[in-house]
Amino acid sequence: MHRGRLLLLVAAAIALLPAAAWASTGGGEGMTHRMMTLVLQVGVILFVAKLGNLLFEKLGLPGALGELAAGIAIGPYALGGLGFYGFPGGLFATVEGAALSPELQGLAAIAAIVLLFEAGLETDLKLLMRYAVVGGIVGLGGMVASFFVGAAAVKLFATAVVGEPVSLFAPPALF
Repeated sequence: MHRGRLLLLVAAAIALLPAAAWASTGGGEGMTHRMMTLVLQVGVILFVAKLGNLLFEKLGLPGALGELAAGIAIGPYALGGLGFYGFPGGLFATVEGAALSPELQGLAAIAAIVLLFEAGLETDLKLLMRYAVVGGIVGLGGMVASFFVGAAAVKLFATAVVGEPVSLFAPPALF
């Protein structure tokens, strides 16, 4: 079986099996409910991300872009905020004003650390040192140029948008 389809099936199983278990217990608000919600969220994230990856690759676009689009689509301010059976606020509903539940936020932080560690393990130090100066200049130049172009655009259009002229280093221009 193709590896992508196998991952898709595993993600679907993760997403669907706990849903049946959760529905059979009648929900609740305790730790079991929160952990079951976390498992459902992770399953849905994996399933939809893989689906977005496959779809965008079929369209000839980068798979990572499909994963990002899928994340936006199931986020709390889009489909993830729509209520359904057992989840009146949606599966990815905002919790106390935050876009993620504390459990999912913690899991995401650990995943980010592991991802950065793995990227660090694969870094070729000789190649990094070879292009460090040129890469640093390009990165810094891109940041400075973007900052000044954005601030200048705000200064030019501030009267139309904000209603008053804004200096180059005013908070609206910096934002």
